[in-house]
This record gives sequence, C-alpha cells and structure tokens, in this order.
Amino acid sequence: MEMTVPSSRTYYGSLQAGRAIAALLVVLFHNENAFCQKKYWGYDPTRGLFQFGHAGVEFFFVLSGFVILYIHSDDIDRPSLVGVYIRKRFQRVYIIYWLILVVMLALYRIVPSLAEGYDRSSAIIVQSALLWHALSPNPIYSGEKITVIAVAWTLYHEILFYFAFAILILNRRLGLAAFGFWFLGSVVSLVAPFTFPASFYLSPLHLLFGMGMAACWLVRSQRIRSPFWLTVAGSLLFLACAMDENYSGLLPSHHRSLLYGLGSSIALVGLLTLEKQGRVRIAPILCLIGDASYAIYLTHVQSISVIDKGLLFLGARQLLPAGVSFSLAAALAVSFGVALHVFVERPMLRNLRSSASDTGVAGARACSYSAPGA
Repeated sequence: MEMTVPSSRTYYGSLQAGRAIAALLVVLFHNENAFCQKKYWGYDPTRGLFQFGHAGVEFFFVLSGFVILYIHSDDIDRPSLVGVYIRKRFQRVYIIYWLILVVMLALYRIVPSLAEGYDRSSAIIVQSALLWHALSPNPIYSGEKITVIAVAWTLYHEILFYFAFAILILNRRLGLAAFGFWFLGSVVSLVAPFTFPASFYLSPLHLLFGMGMAACWLVRSQRIRSPFWLTVAGSLLFLACAMDENYSGLLPSHHRSLLYGLGSSIALVGLLTLEKQGRVRIAPILCLIGDASYAIYLTHVQSISVIDKGLLFLGARQLLPAGVSFSLAAALAVSFGVALHVFVERPMLRNLRSSASDTGVAGARACSYSAPGA
C-alpha cells in the first residue's frame, strides 16, 4: 500500500522488509505442512527446514508494537484523538478482513465440503467477525476451532493490544498502568499458566508487543551504538531458536516464542539504525511484499490448498520435482496476496483515506506501516 508519512517521521523500508520476511516465513511454514498431507504430496521436500516458520507471527507482533508506538506516540495523552486512532485501526484491520471472511462463508455455503463443520457455527462466525475471543473455550494460541479464517487467531491478540494503546491515548498514566498490569500478568502466566479466559487475555505472547514498543523507543532515542553487530546478534538469536525448534526442541514453546521476539527486536533496532544512517537500502520487491503482507497472511492458507490441488490435477507430481512444486505453490500464494493488495486492498484504503480527509478527519496523519492488522 502507498506510504503517506509526515515530514517529521522517517520512512523505514526495513519495516516493510521485516513484514515481507515474516509473511514469507509463515507462507513457507503452512506450505510445508500442506505438502506433508497424504492428499497432496505426502512428504516434506524441505525435510522440516521451515518448521520454525510460524515464528513469523512472533516477528509480526514485535513489528506491531513498534509501528503503533511509532505512528501514534504523539497521540498519547490526547483523548480528542482516540476516535481517529480507532477509525484507522478499524479500517486497516477489518475492511479487507471482512471482505475475505464473507467470500469464504459464501464458498462454504455453496460447497459445504470445503468447511470443517465448526466454521459454520453461528458462535464461531460472530466471534470471527468481531475478532474478539469470548465464545469458545479453546486455547487461542493453537489456532484451532476459534475462527473461520484459521490464521486470524493472531488478530484477536492485535485487537487487545490496540485497545490497551487506546487507553494510553485517553490518559497517559492510566494507559501506563494498564500496560504494566497487562505485561505483568503475561509474565506471571509463563510460570503459572492460567485457564481460559485469563490464558488469552494474559498470554505471554503479549510481551512481544512490549518488545516492539521498547525497540521503537530505542530507535527514536538515537543512542544506538554498533547497529551492525546488533543486527547480527538479533538475527543469530532468532536463527538459534529456529535450529532448536527444528532439530533439538530443548526450549519450552512459550520461552522460545519470547526469544524469537527478543531476537527480532534486537535485529530491528540495529537494522533501522543502519537504514537511518544511510547504510542499508531495501529492495523494492521486499517493500511490495511488505505492503501486501496483510493480504498475503489472510489468504495464503486457502491459496496454498487451491494451488496444490491444481498442481496435482495438472500432473505436477509426475512432471516436476517436489521441490519445484513446493516453490511454485509458495510463489503463487504470495503472488495472489500481492494482487489482492494492489487491486483491492490498496484502492479501498486509498478511498477511505480520501473520504476521511474530505471530512477533515486528520487525513495528514495517515501511515500504512503495519504488521498483520497493525
């Protein structure tokens, strides 16, 4: 999507590159899982290389924390701006999401075999539309049977974060207290896991938003030394967690998730500082994929399913090496998300911004930096 950034705010291509990398990791993770299913190829041509790819979600949460503070730091303790903040978050998250949700529900109605049963439940549909986890007792982290669009479980956490930040805009002290309680509860849940609903509202995953906010504060402080080595250290920590998950499994999952987030945060601080110093240039293709990351994220699971079926129908199993089919499926899923962004999501958001600007609603402060939903 296009960027409209106030002159006082630096545009960071590294954020878009981060979103692109996170989206690609998640696509490769789900593509790997699909290939392992007997109805498709029945084995993994990558031999588990992308088993850690779900960590793109942890990276997305860190990016969300960074982006929301970066865009709205000047809005803190200015309650008159909370309406503008809510409008922007609503437009960014719900508009394209609802469009995809309606299309999927229509397909399930036309071809019932595509649905899994639970995703035709009225309670699940309402919960999915609201992105508010209140009607199902299942653990949200698993992503199982809680939403029509499977990957949208992450957006439930995003909405909580947006709500907490809205309190910060209404009142700084009250907002800081809310974040302090929220993060403290998330820390406690690491050592004394809660049952639902506290397990959702105080999930350790929420600490990743805090890491992103801390990264934003550090970048804006302009006191970062050795940014190159920070980038290397953060990347190595992320990769070390990936190797542990792929090959040894020594770390508990929640602890590993936080270490993924910590590595992402450290690397982000270093990379953004390098870019600010003019020492890094981001390839345009990464910026495009980053812009389209939300559309890619919301559609890639269904896209991969359709693409894999199409490849099998065309005889790809006999005609192509499995690795080629794997790469082709991932590339086509990403391409579909990019096309959806370019031809549907971006024009819709542009029109919404124009309408807001025409009515005098803070049009000049629009900015499209985001993780999924951010």
